[in-house]
Amino acid sequence: MNSIMQWLKSGFAAQQQGDLATAENFYKRVLKKDSGNYHGLNLMGLVAVNTGRSELALHYLSKALKQRDDDFQTHANIALAYKDLGEIDKAKRHFDRSLRLNSENPTALNNFANLLSETGEPGKAIPLFDRALKLAPTYAEAWCNLASSLVKTQQFDDAKIAAKRALTINNKLAPAHCHLGEVYKHLSDYPAARESLITAVSLDETYIEARVNLVNLLREMERVDEARQQLHRALALAPSDPSVLTSSGVLAEQLGDIDAAVSDFQRAIELHPNYVMAHYQLAQIKSRKSTQIELDAMLNLWKNQKILETERVFLAFGLFKALEQFERFDEAFDYLAAGNDINARHNRYDDLQAQRYLGAILESARQMSLSNNDESSGEKLIFVLGMPRSGTTLTEQILTSHSGVDGIGEVSYAYDLAREAERLLNANYPSTIETLTQSQLKHLADFYLDRVDSYDGKTWIVDKTPLNFQYIALLARIFPRARFVRCVREPVDNCFSIFKLPFGDSQSYAHSLASLGQYYRRYDRLMSGLSEQLPGRIFDSQYESLVDDVESGTKALCEFLGIDFEPSMLEFYQSKRLVRTPSASQVRQPIYRTSVAAWKRYERQLQPLVSALGE
Repeated sequence: MNSIMQWLKSGFAAQQQGDLATAENFYKRVLKKDSGNYHGLNLMGLVAVNTGRSELALHYLSKALKQRDDDFQTHANIALAYKDLGEIDKAKRHFDRSLRLNSENPTALNNFANLLSETGEPGKAIPLFDRALKLAPTYAEAWCNLASSLVKTQQFDDAKIAAKRALTINNKLAPAHCHLGEVYKHLSDYPAARESLITAVSLDETYIEARVNLVNLLREMERVDEARQQLHRALALAPSDPSVLTSSGVLAEQLGDIDAAVSDFQRAIELHPNYVMAHYQLAQIKSRKSTQIELDAMLNLWKNQKILETERVFLAFGLFKALEQFERFDEAFDYLAAGNDINARHNRYDDLQAQRYLGAILESARQMSLSNNDESSGEKLIFVLGMPRSGTTLTEQILTSHSGVDGIGEVSYAYDLAREAERLLNANYPSTIETLTQSQLKHLADFYLDRVDSYDGKTWIVDKTPLNFQYIALLARIFPRARFVRCVREPVDNCFSIFKLPFGDSQSYAHSLASLGQYYRRYDRLMSGLSEQLPGRIFDSQYESLVDDVESGTKALCEFLGIDFEPSMLEFYQSKRLVRTPSASQVRQPIYRTSVAAWKRYERQLQPLVSALGE
């Protein structure tokens, strides 16, 4: 018995030092001499968990629990094994049992919270992280994981605090740098995000999640060559990783190389048949039709009970795309509704809140002095905006095909501008923006222009960010020469096009047909009021008219902007610019009309939308 105790002590010491192979050898000696030794079974199971042998871990830990079902640590250990095997419900049950036995185990609290966060319940995870950190305030990994959950719930300011707290404790913690990078990305501080993510991959060369996040960020920043370099390194490190292959495919698609994109997505599916994002990305490419094999694979995947809700959303939208191509329209719509229902359950639309916010914007515009037509400043800015899916990408591609027009894509600079105005006024946007002084307006103009790398004061710059309609009055006052192109599309087509995409939580109206109709009406009232306040500065570009006669529509745009029409604008689809929207494959084709009145085949299912839109 003395030798068993010594082996256990020696194994545990080796395990704490990270020498798992030595620890395992000691535990094997214990179990060879006493196959039912509880401590040997438990510790051997934990080594198996930490070395990725979850089935073996279950073998040992199940035997241990038969002896002592009231040991909180064994329940916590076996929960990790079940988590790694994808047995999420069993993992949750054992974590819950562990915490009932000992509610003050910070490691178990952290691990349970991680499980919840990773399986689509970050809101439930946050209180558990808080409990863990009250017990262990210097638990850097828990601060780091809390930051991740806060990012997922869009609490970015708190997430930044949590990530920085983790780094104060351990500045070498690569995941904390990664999560901080994601925070900065969501806050649109791209340079800081890039720096954090580069730090993360420099600390851990094999940290694939951080490297993929860096590739995606660089793609957002349109630093294509740098994105390719990072992607090349990621492929060298993990050539079969589905997230790497899918990221490669997205970049290829946005650059117009559809064949390469298809190849990457298909390779990811071949190696990892259950990787939902690759199925979704392959299905949504507009220039090809899904095969029967691809459709069947997604239908079978839908039956898999282990698919997380967050993944199931994208699978539903992928199935809609594929089934529609096979003209199985009723079935397609059922999946589309199912995907939106999942999103709606997690983020309900508040119409009263939308009414108050959009109404306050219009009231502020009416209070603001917008009669200043002094165009002596040299800013040549074009804001292409409107509801999402109203034709903004098409309009931007046409404009940036002009030799005197450059584009900065879909950016958050106007959003940043509103936040800076809030700081100056110490009030929430849009409250009191009409009180901005001339010096504050000059500061805000510089604040925006400093972010535009390509700005030279000579070339017209296109900011193609649909939701900038919220900031038209503020932008108009700051930039007297700015012009606004509002893209307008037939309302049912526009709203249904939104409903067909997996929009995030920031657009809660997108997940319900009735909500879409309600929000569109409020948006339309806002735009009508703004047009009255800014006569001659907002041009309505009608999508259907542009599609029907692209040359006439383009010439009208040029006349509004005061630029000469160029024939190259009619060949916008030959542009080599990176396109970072769901229209990436669509806008690289000549004008087509299949998107006009596309809702008619779903007229029966869309009655809640039609009713909500009204006249």
